[in-house]
Amino acid sequence: MNLLIQTQTTYEDFTLCLDAEFSPGSTAILGPSGCGKSLTLKTIAGLTRPQEGRIVHGQEVYFDHNRRLFVSPQHRKVGYLFQNYALFPHLTVEENIGFALRKGARRTALVDQYCKSFQIEHLKNKRPGEISGGQQQRVALARLFAYDPDILLLDEPFSALDAQMKQELYQELYDVIHRFSGITLLVTHDKAEAYDLSSRLFLMDQGHILRRGATQEVFQCPHTLREAEILGYQNISPVKQLPQGKIHAVDWNLTYEGILAPQVTHVAAPPEAIEAAKEPFCDDLGHLRLLPIRTRSGYLAHEVRFADHLTYLQPKGLQGGHYRLDLQKLLPLSSGANDA
Repeated sequence: MNLLIQTQTTYEDFTLCLDAEFSPGSTAILGPSGCGKSLTLKTIAGLTRPQEGRIVHGQEVYFDHNRRLFVSPQHRKVGYLFQNYALFPHLTVEENIGFALRKGARRTALVDQYCKSFQIEHLKNKRPGEISGGQQQRVALARLFAYDPDILLLDEPFSALDAQMKQELYQELYDVIHRFSGITLLVTHDKAEAYDLSSRLFLMDQGHILRRGATQEVFQCPHTLREAEILGYQNISPVKQLPQGKIHAVDWNLTYEGILAPQVTHVAAPPEAIEAAKEPFCDDLGHLRLLPIRTRSGYLAHEVRFADHLTYLQPKGLQGGHYRLDLQKLLPLSSGANDA
């Protein structure tokens, strides 16, 4: 069953405007802090009520403004993993997992089942303050699945964990997501998490969805400058069309052959366009330009030499290192948001 959300809610500093359909499988919502990612999850879960629109899961209507219909969170088949896990500190692990379940043999059986699934059987009588952050996440996941949800909402699931604990639980959460047959929505500002844990990706900024599509496709081919920035592209330059079929990349002081589409204002150099070369290329004309290529260690100035569609780079400050830029792999970007 698909989840359809078409809502609009105005907050003090921005308007959250959602128009999306989510299908079974894993979808990541990626964007900067404050763009409306967590509010999107809260809207779906029923923790906040939109001012307009509707939310429909399969044949079940969760919200319809025109019909004055609003289904409360406890009556939606939605499991929500909060950033801080939201465990009840005064309850034991066993009591936390079974909190939303009716007392009885079935409740006991489900609690036992998910304690075993998430390897926390030995923690059943402990309280949240007595266990580690990673163990708390397992308890929160067990509680979520005991509720038997159709939709999983994961809000920055690793934000409360240190690097070592995150590494230990990363594969575990990956397995949980890919075993689940319903809809999983993962909110994150971490690009690696979005890439690894989702098959579909939504880019979000200032309360609006900028782009949607297959995760790999979106990462490899941003359409606009803002999309490229959100995706972490670091080598971006404004461009100008010059006479005689030439393009000038302003920030790189680089001129090359090509024709720009009218809407293109920038170009981005993806990682695959920058390759190591065994030796520098030197042509008879000795064309040289200064091109700032940003690496993980910061900006490095490079000497640029032209060779057909390849531009060879000599990083300053690095001994024996040569790189080349494949101009055919530069990505054209428009300045405005495209139709997502």
